[in-house]
Amino acid sequence: MNFVGIAMDEQIRQAAVAAAHQLLLRYKAAYPGWTDSKTPVDDLVSWLGLHVESFHPNDYPRGTYGFLEPGEELIWLCRSLPESLRRFTLAHELGHVMLHSDTMHDRLWSRARGGTISLPYAYQQLPELSREDPCQHPDVQEEVVGQSEQELLQEILGIGQSYNPRGERELAANIFAAELLMPLEQVRT
Repeated sequence: MNFVGIAMDEQIRQAAVAAAHQLLLRYKAAYPGWTDSKTPVDDLVSWLGLHVESFHPNDYPRGTYGFLEPGEELIWLCRSLPESLRRFTLAHELGHVMLHSDTMHDRLWSRARGGTISLPYAYQQLPELSREDPCQHPDVQEEVVGQSEQELLQEILGIGQSYNPRGERELAANIFAAELLMPLEQVRT
């Protein structure tokens, strides 16, 4: 994919969609019997060698939904999330893993059989993920479909705010999650 001359928000969208699409293709190749239209996000996470643990809502600031422990290949999710929000948050955190964690990116794409994928240079400048910077309610937006990237970014950052690396990172994870759970090609059919 060529990202030269494309606006930053379009680069983010294209990279996130491409990463989700590639991951689904590789999972389908590994499990050709999978025909269910519901994306098996928990199985995908396990297939990549990641682990999921839960935390009590009182253990972190109110509204914390999840975060990644990059060094441990571990995704933490709030245990009180409704199932649909838990699935979206898990897909969102998986998006961070596949798009933003340099330490895990190559290793996990290799596990997904087929080598790594190229992401635009912009992703190399995003801040590393950490427990100190968890994904909270404003970061995890299930309503990505139907919103323009600019509308979504304004919702994440607040009216009148401009791009920032954290906002771009969260936007990319939301787009990845939306494409992973509800691929546009399936929605159109």
